[in-house]
Amino acid sequence: MMIGTNTQLKAGIYTLLTLFALFLLVQLLLGSLYVAVRPGALSSPSSLEPLLLITGLSFIAPLLLLPQGRAAFALLRLPRLSRRELGRCLLISAAILALAFGVDELEFRFFSWLGWELKDEATELILQAINSGTPRLKLIPYISLLPAFTEELFFRGAVQGTLERLAPKRPRLVWGLTSVLFALMHLSVLGFVTRVLLGYGFSYLCSRTHSLWPGIALHALNNLIVLYLL
Repeated sequence: MMIGTNTQLKAGIYTLLTLFALFLLVQLLLGSLYVAVRPGALSSPSSLEPLLLITGLSFIAPLLLLPQGRAAFALLRLPRLSRRELGRCLLISAAILALAFGVDELEFRFFSWLGWELKDEATELILQAINSGTPRLKLIPYISLLPAFTEELFFRGAVQGTLERLAPKRPRLVWGLTSVLFALMHLSVLGFVTRVLLGYGFSYLCSRTHSLWPGIALHALNNLIVLYLL
């Protein structure tokens, strides 16, 4: 159940609101500065890497400014796993990926059946960059590595850590709430359920291993596969 006092609940909600507000503020400031320096940049495929870098910095900035950041960075320790536990985590990771790609295909077919022509803005930007001649290899740091590292620090490190203090005996609820917030931040109906599923898996791995690295690795692998499937 939730931690008892209203004071603790209010403090937790305030922390979450502050985290997301700072993320949006930093992204707005950096994005506005970039557009001011490069007018028309948002419509240019060459702006994909700078925009993704701005998003990554926007996830990191709140963690450098708030106490919750220290707890998030502390989870960057390497997990100490036995061979059996490592094998179990690898099997779980493979199952999460397989299920996510299956659900993603079902989502696409469902919206197609409804006649809805939904587009993922991030995917469209990536396709524009690829079609304009940007090698996929050059995009790996921005599409695979950077988002995996910064998003896991923010969501599994800070957001999940805050929710765990509010509901220490309800891990599944915490994983679910964290994964829904993770999916919502991508601002796309298409792929929403898939992102919730992936986020739940990342949260589970973080709680199981007490480390962000398994989730970061799986997150990066997922993004890498998606990049080369486009």
